Amino acid sequence: MKIILVLTLLFITEPDLEHYIGKQVSEVENVAYVDETALGRLYQLEVAHGRFNGKPFHCITLETYNDGIIARVGITFEEKVDKSLFDLLVEKYGEPSRMLKMGTIIQEEAIEGNGYIAKSSKGLAQGCEFEDGPSYIGWRLPNHFVEVQISPDSDRTFVYMGKSSLIPLN
Repeated sequence: MKIILVLTLLFITEPDLEHYIGKQVSEVENVAYVDETALGRLYQLEVAHGRFNGKPFHCITLETYNDGIIARVGITFEEKVDKSLFDLLVEKYGEPSRMLKMGTIIQEEAIEGNGYIAKSSKGLAQGCEFEDGPSYIGWRLPNHFVEVQISPDSDRTFVYMGKSSLIPLN
């Protein structure tokens, strides 16, 4: 009975991602080490899926500095940000500090992996509005940053929150 109640709460309660920023990863329950990163280490919460701002997600990651302090929290959606999620984020965080989309493409290449082929594109970013189909949306908040990366070639969206920004926000 207790297990069912805990699982139900995990799926009903929306995660408070900002809560993790600045905490020691060893204080967080149900995390698994994933890999080393340029910043430090990457962990994944063992919550398989849930809802964030009303949208279903399937993965929450915690990125730490080398001392184990959580610097960035990420959440992965298996869909692109639509206007309703964007409006919820604007309601919660205000108007974005920056929105960018891919402008002129400078270089494209195919990357072969273990059973897959991915396309990598490098180009010049340009400012845009939501209706223009941004690939990046960022908010500079008083104590942290909120950033959304929208994969142009798949139905995936990544939302990151942390003490530092993935790109400079003006």
